[in-house]
Amino acid sequence: MLFRYSSLFLFLLTVVSCTQKSQVPIADERSESNDKLLIEPLACHFISPINLPFDLAGSFAEPRTNHFHSGIDIKTNKVEGYPIFAVADGFISRIKISPFGYGKVVYVEHQNGYTSVYAHLQKFNKLLDSLALSYMYANQTNEIDIVLEKNKFKVKQADTIAFSGNSGGSTAPHLHFEIRETVSEMARNPLDFYSSDMFVDSTKPSIQKIIIKEFFNENFVLDTMNVYKASDFVTQNSSVVYVQQPYFTFAVQGYDKQNELSQNKNGIQKIEVFERNSLLFEYDIQKIDFNSTRACNVFFDYNYYLHNKNVYAYNCFQLTNNTLPIYTNQNKKIYTILPNDTMFLTIYAYDYNQNKTVHYINVCHRKNNYVKNEIAKIINKRLVSASQKDSVVVGNFKIIWNKNTFYDKQYLHYDVDTTKQKFIVQLYKDETPLHNSAEIVINNSTLKNKYKLCVVLENDNKKNYLSTTVHNDNFIAQNKELGKFYLDYDTIALTISTVVFKNNQFSAFIEDKQSGILTYNLYVDDKWTPIYYDAKNNSIQSYTSIKGTKLKLVVIDKKNNISTYEK
Repeated sequence: MLFRYSSLFLFLLTVVSCTQKSQVPIADERSESNDKLLIEPLACHFISPINLPFDLAGSFAEPRTNHFHSGIDIKTNKVEGYPIFAVADGFISRIKISPFGYGKVVYVEHQNGYTSVYAHLQKFNKLLDSLALSYMYANQTNEIDIVLEKNKFKVKQADTIAFSGNSGGSTAPHLHFEIRETVSEMARNPLDFYSSDMFVDSTKPSIQKIIIKEFFNENFVLDTMNVYKASDFVTQNSSVVYVQQPYFTFAVQGYDKQNELSQNKNGIQKIEVFERNSLLFEYDIQKIDFNSTRACNVFFDYNYYLHNKNVYAYNCFQLTNNTLPIYTNQNKKIYTILPNDTMFLTIYAYDYNQNKTVHYINVCHRKNNYVKNEIAKIINKRLVSASQKDSVVVGNFKIIWNKNTFYDKQYLHYDVDTTKQKFIVQLYKDETPLHNSAEIVINNSTLKNKYKLCVVLENDNKKNYLSTTVHNDNFIAQNKELGKFYLDYDTIALTISTVVFKNNQFSAFIEDKQSGILTYNLYVDDKWTPIYYDAKNNSIQSYTSIKGTKLKLVVIDKKNNISTYEK
């Protein structure tokens, strides 16, 4: 099999390079004049990437954990295998195969300044498939990320470049389709590039709940949270909401449907908040910057999301370190209200087609006897800043963070469970992940076989074994979530089950519940053979039809525990 692809690979060596770092297309060096190549969207004359209507399972820029959705998800009738077309002339600039994320994905660069992206594919066309296989065999790797030389693999508009699928992080068959500015690498709404009859949204956004949080001070020390039915706030004379504290924020839980029969609850593109005629808050998502997309975790109410079946509530305020380029300059960080005063707030929610929903909230500050601030009772606490580097040391535990790790001033509280040797560090009444990684250091000189130890993060009885380095007696991990940290051994090999070799196809299930899978390799008659790993299903299958009598599957986890299946 290796000889079969050797001549093609020798040719590809002149046009292919590989990267494992970038999540977006790598821009070639260009003169400044190339920025002017960007053509206005509707002048691009893109065709549809698939011969199906734009019936969307996911809309552009709707919130997701840790990121915004950077494209549109086009439904494929719950099946795989639809031809995927190049939306315009150009060249294949990148192909990638991964167990996670986009799975199998193709990037096409166009001469108008844009790059189109086609993800969660079932398979590539024959040329790209041969290219991928050649690289796999030459490097004996099942995961690839190949950036191709400019104009080497040209395509014409309507050429079939791949077939729709369900690979990577996809939870159902569909086409994830993106359009990015090639030079800036900013994602644009693909719908901007098509006429209005390609996407019909006939319903206005639906607001279900309004969540109001009260704070003792401007450091976001939470007092109470109350949830109201949005249906109570549909007129200007709606019921009054009374708050006892002088500081509050609010979020709106809602979604947008494409039509009344649609089962998919997609994102709300724009929200405005006015006090009488004065704009207090606005977001409007026209582009997505991949460098700042993680701040999506404070674009919506993360705690509400965790405890309400993953439902999104859109925050109508902007924290200091939330630098997403989707806001106006005058946005509120926190709302302040004087005793016995009333704020008359109007909320406008828009979808992509400018269908609009309006709600009215009248917030009155009724000053009663304040409940004592519970943060004062916490002994081990630290007021952290969004703009400063700092650390906390408790016994043999340490957490270190750089500036821009937190989103605003907040209280961090921490403790040590000496019996179980667990380091507990959390934000006060807030489970929002950090924007950048903090470093966790655990010192322990008594434990043996140290290279089998991992720093573990535990939250709600869920364990996450972190990638851990060992320096002397320090065990070091980087992580963007807080919780309970401790050391645990990973000496257990992963499981290989449900192995099937039939009709020249191989499949199996592999699972590791601790440090995670590092490598997975299949050998047929002692020759390396490519396989595809679907992480969401813990499944692997042969990439091509294989022939042979002797099989060997070797899977290694991140602590070098080895599992082998032979037949």
